[in-house]
Amino acid sequence: MEASYEAEIFAVYPKTTDFNYIQTDFGSDEEFEQNPGTFLIYTEVEVDADDVIVTLSTCDYEMDRLEGRFVVQAKLVKKE
Repeated sequence: MEASYEAEIFAVYPKTTDFNYIQTDFGSDEEFEQNPGTFLIYTEVEVDADDVIVTLSTCDYEMDRLEGRFVVQAKLVKKE
């Protein structure tokens, strides 16, 4: 069965590779809520541990030539 989804962006931020922005397994709901940390843009989209999260990243050469990343995170919401 086919389905369509929308990606609701909840965070956009620059980071370096020493920050684990692609972490998918958390020990508790509290640990999940503390990730990903400092945002450049944070929207009103509510996210919880049961949501399916998509993380996109690309190089951010202005931040750091080798380890800079620009990250966009969104949750997938099934369209009705």
